[in-house]
Amino acid sequence: MGTLANALLTKLDTPFGHPLRSLWSLDPDIHFLNHGSFGAAPRHVLAAQARWRVAMEREPVRFMVDEMPGALRSSQVRLSGFVGAVPQRLTLVENATAGANAVLRSLRWRAGERIVIADHAYPGVKNAARFVADRHGLELVEARVPWPLPG
Repeated sequence: MGTLANALLTKLDTPFGHPLRSLWSLDPDIHFLNHGSFGAAPRHVLAAQARWRVAMEREPVRFMVDEMPGALRSSQVRLSGFVGAVPQRLTLVENATAGANAVLRSLRWRAGERIVIADHAYPGVKNAARFVADRHGLELVEARVPWPLPG
């Protein structure tokens, strides 16, 4: 992570919002609210992506066969420590929709069971839950979760 990112993100009193804007390349005249669907990535993430692309393009087959599997395992171990998971039980997915689909479709459902989601859940996750509920005769419950949270 870049020096600015470390400085901002390691301070406990760093507020979200405007102090963090400089970490992105976003047009300063817009208020971008949709990071979940189409980016945007912070500058330090873009720099890391560029380094990985250069390494891959240098020798693609060797990279895919020799470097990438170990790098993915290493990131899985590091991420599992951050989220408090067992590395072997943590899976990397492309996005939240793919992850929700993988989980919902891997479970053995019995007719009459319930899937409970927040009423403001991401539409892709809601669609996946609705699909599985319809397919297996489940009840889909949208729980009201106040937003913003009071504390």
